Amino acid sequence: MTTKPIIFYHANCADGFGAAYAAWKRFGDDAEYVAVKYGDIKTTDDIDLLGQIEGRNVYILDFSFPHDVMVHIMAVAKHTTWLDHHKTSFEMWVPEEPFTPTSCYVQQDDVMIILLNNTRSGALIAWSYFVGTNPPLAIRFIDDYDRWQFALPDTKPFNKALWSYAPWNFKQWDEIVNADPDKCDAFLATGDALLRDHSARISKHVERSRMCSIAGKPGLAINAPGYVSSDAGHDLAIQSGTYGMTYTIDEHLVVKASLRSNGDYDVSALAKTLGGGGHRNAAGFECTVHQLMNILTPA
Repeated sequence: MTTKPIIFYHANCADGFGAAYAAWKRFGDDAEYVAVKYGDIKTTDDIDLLGQIEGRNVYILDFSFPHDVMVHIMAVAKHTTWLDHHKTSFEMWVPEEPFTPTSCYVQQDDVMIILLNNTRSGALIAWSYFVGTNPPLAIRFIDDYDRWQFALPDTKPFNKALWSYAPWNFKQWDEIVNADPDKCDAFLATGDALLRDHSARISKHVERSRMCSIAGKPGLAINAPGYVSSDAGHDLAIQSGTYGMTYTIDEHLVVKASLRSNGDYDVSALAKTLGGGGHRNAAGFECTVHQLMNILTPA
């Protein structure tokens, strides 16, 4: 029976991997790292899919399981630490608390630490928790992009270059985070070139949009790969005036959908109706092909 800490982090997400990287800076290879997606674990009946959690220190980063699964984990783990910033996590755990741009919730006792903070991304929360020093520029770029702030001038090229290295590993990230100035400049130049190509691809995808409807709310949708989901989704949201949806269908006929919006339009509420979650302006869910056909409005 292993006693290593087990770290669950948001899969297919730079912010989620950044949170896991912060944990790796603390634990190195003396921990088990498991990427998870919304919908992977739906009820406590699926709990065995997580592996052994009884008696271990469990960390849940930039992500949340359903409420009953969270309660179960906290009951059987030696200690549980949950660090997150998603709107749906606040609504699930503290539904009585009004959600605001500065929402922060802390709960702590002998067997758990819960820190939900809407003013920081998962990677930035995790860096403060596990490392404690001033966050490196790379982590601040990830925070700036994930929360759609764009307060830093090189956020978009950095993130575009970062994704070109996926699938990631921690040693690779360590080299990127600690690169010297010349390598940083070259990294950002690569990102700029990728952005130009990316913008051209986005335009072609968006041209193929069609109407869709989730929970009676109309939007625009396209079938497009995950690497265009954020930018294409936001362009579709501008066109529709509501939200944009991008989706793919994997080899198991599971539909993976991303929702994007602008301003006050809350796509996390739409994602929740299909078992997903996320933020006000960025959320996601998984569904069946049959459900997708009901979402897509006939062209």
